[in-house]
Amino acid sequence: MQAIHLKSSEKTAVLEKELAKNAISAPKGLLKILILDIASKAPSSGVEIVQKISEMTSGAWKPSPGSIYYILERLAKEELISEIFTPTKGQKKYITTARGKSYLTLEREALLPSWNKHLILTKIMAEILGIRFDARETRVA
Repeated sequence: MQAIHLKSSEKTAVLEKELAKNAISAPKGLLKILILDIASKAPSSGVEIVQKISEMTSGAWKPSPGSIYYILERLAKEELISEIFTPTKGQKKYITTARGKSYLTLEREALLPSWNKHLILTKIMAEILGIRFDARETRVA
């Protein structure tokens, strides 16, 4: 078998293609909840939100800036987040409002049944793949 040598740009394209194959598709509304959650922990810019999501999913999910800013605009109109400007960089950041935190609490409660169902499916897949996984350790009551 002959070794294949790729240029750096070709390697990047191959990696991006592989990532795209494994990219996840989030359920409707999850991105909105995730943005609220991130902004409830610390003021965050749109770019920082994209980076945090990419980091927490090991690059499997990197929402487009257009999706992020569209949702940020809607959240601001709904008064679930507010815009703040950082004095040092003049950068716009977003933080969850009290109303947004109440909304987030309700949405977290609504996610619990789905979370528990996904844990059961994950346990089944782990069994098939021979991976040790105990859903009881991560199940939320």
